[in-house]
Amino acid sequence: MSSSQTSSSGILLVDKPKGVTSHDVVSCARGLLHTKRVGHAGTLDPMATGLLILGFGNATRLLNYLLGHDKTYEAVIRLGESTNTDDADGDVVSSVNDENGILNSANTDEILKELRCVVAKNFTGHIMQTPTAFSAIKINGVRAYDLAREGKDVHLEPREVVIHDFSLLDARFNVGVSGVKVVDVRASVSCSSGTYIRALARDLGRVLGVGGHLVSLRRTRIGEFSVEDSRVLKLETRIRTFTDKNGVTQTRAKAVVADRHDSISDYFSGSASGSSVAGDLSVDSSCKKSVQKNYDLQNRVLSMFESAKLTMQTVEISENQAKDLRFGRKIVIPAINEKNIIAYVKAEKDVQNDVVAVLETAEKSPATAGGSSAFSKSQEKNEKNTNQIEAKPIVVFVQS
Repeated sequence: MSSSQTSSSGILLVDKPKGVTSHDVVSCARGLLHTKRVGHAGTLDPMATGLLILGFGNATRLLNYLLGHDKTYEAVIRLGESTNTDDADGDVVSSVNDENGILNSANTDEILKELRCVVAKNFTGHIMQTPTAFSAIKINGVRAYDLAREGKDVHLEPREVVIHDFSLLDARFNVGVSGVKVVDVRASVSCSSGTYIRALARDLGRVLGVGGHLVSLRRTRIGEFSVEDSRVLKLETRIRTFTDKNGVTQTRAKAVVADRHDSISDYFSGSASGSSVAGDLSVDSSCKKSVQKNYDLQNRVLSMFESAKLTMQTVEISENQAKDLRFGRKIVIPAINEKNIIAYVKAEKDVQNDVVAVLETAEKSPATAGGSSAFSKSQEKNEKNTNQIEAKPIVVFVQS
């Protein structure tokens, strides 16, 4: 396979800034990569920052498999106020003057001690979580956030999520939007896919009886991918001002490449104030210069093979097996205890390995007689050798 696959297909890790949507980031990447075939794995709300995985070319077909990976977030949770969206973008709907409760503890060390007990009891391991009403979950084909914005009742069923770690790192007293005393708690959360950190903030406030919402969110990890990777492309938000065809001045937020992007730790180091955690948005009426610069994308992009290895387990196959897969035929591979794996052909030196297909392995059935096995009667023969298993292609990649 030619080395051109590095530039035509792969994954680009992006540090998303506050104030733009995940789609805005995709639009930026399309311009930088000169292709429309770009997608992302795991949406980040406009208020959130951090790791966004972009796939382009053949790698867009890996993105669905990345959605199920565990994630790690850094968050600031405000206790003492609740909002209708469970985050800082919403309107305050309740606030508590907690004269004798946790918000009026003598110091933040006492608050953290009590909070850690509450978290350990209620928010670790397997828990049932009701997603926030302002979520992308569909109800009868309509997004929940669209129904919520129209003022309609949104009923979402609780679902099981897994909180692997919920560490409370720091806390400080503050004054909320409503003017009441609040406590802002900085936390790190590692969790299963599908966990809503906004819902964690909301539910923590409810358990304490003071209300809570998410002030800031930064995603630092998705599976094996980290925002600390030196290849991460840092973006910033710029406000573009223009006059439309009706003569009305319009402003739009746009994601552009930046040399630096502030982290959530700046909130506690004093560079941010009030509820504005990620800092001010820079203003640029042109935004064209960012596309014209050379950001060394070739060295930032993860190759198709590296992207595959970080997405799921891989297995090396022969050229003949690769041909069979690309014709839709099953192959026999070494037994692997994974439902889905990626098959590749090892290439010669200085040439990228050929990522061939995502495979689905056959389930070993106790009753294989009469052709009732997962794939075919041939599986029974293959299973006589416990070191082999039959696999079929479910996603086939075009050879580059």
